Amino acid sequence: MCSSKVTGLLQPEQNSVFLSIRVLPGTTSRVERRSDGLIRIGVRESPERGRATSAALRALAIALGVPIDTVYLVHGGASRNKRVRVTVAPDVLRERIDRLPMALD
Repeated sequence: MCSSKVTGLLQPEQNSVFLSIRVLPGTTSRVERRSDGLIRIGVRESPERGRATSAALRALAIALGVPIDTVYLVHGGASRNKRVRVTVAPDVLRERIDRLPMALD
């Protein structure tokens, strides 16, 4: 049983999970989780024309070990705070989120 406190997860479908993420454009590339369940993704790309969002979705897919075509932006295209859908079994995703490094702050 996983012990993470991932409060940003919802299970509206059998093989889908919704995550809350925060994108930090123009920073060091990193994917980390906070204790409240938010996943923070730093990308080097600027926020113009969705570049930072695209880079964040790619970085999230790589960090979670899922294909990029299983990660979809649901809400927040023009915001740093976003909601994404990952089509993977919820138990598998929780385990992979537990492996992400914890944010220092």
